[in-house]
Amino acid sequence: RTGTARELSSCGDLEVHLGNDGKYYVLDFSRFMPPEAPFRAPPGDRGIFFKLLRPEFVARFPTPLNPDAFSGWSRLDPRRTLLNKQAVIATEYLIRKVIPRMAARMDEFYAEQLEHHLAQESSEQLIDQAGAVTHTLKTSTGQPGDPLAIPIPLYDLHEQFRLVEELHRAGLCLRHMGLLCTHVKSRPMRLLLINEMCIRSLKNL
Repeated sequence: RTGTARELSSCGDLEVHLGNDGKYYVLDFSRFMPPEAPFRAPPGDRGIFFKLLRPEFVARFPTPLNPDAFSGWSRLDPRRTLLNKQAVIATEYLIRKVIPRMAARMDEFYAEQLEHHLAQESSEQLIDQAGAVTHTLKTSTGQPGDPLAIPIPLYDLHEQFRLVEELHRAGLCLRHMGLLCTHVKSRPMRLLLINEMCIRSLKNL
């Protein structure tokens, strides 16, 4: 109602305008979410304005986070040091806990799919397939084949594991796929990530 004050938790540059039609309009939601901590960012880097944490992660994180962390909007805030520290803790938690947990989830998913896949193969086919895969891996990597490396068609994995949806549900952004890939142990799931990264990179060429 007109004349009634409301506290709105948001970034400092969010704007509220009263239109000629008597309605209120809220603008500039681009920094509504808090930023990741700018670890090793070069001088002048503006990543804090677009490398933001996903709402799924922010909603589950136990500590409230400030969208103005690390920015000039909080330079006069007496809590600035604390707010920045909270964003650092959140980012470290994302990197050290959420991403490895998602990697384990992907490996677990592939192990389940592999078990189902092998159950449908005959014993003779299994021996031939496993032998061929092991031989191929020995030739290309010099290491014995891992049961988790037995391939399932990539398009099947893509259909069964909705990568983008799963990442967002876990609170991860697509820019985290490279780091996630370093934690995933199953080769086919790494290929799924690499395929997605390549496709998205090619779109910008």
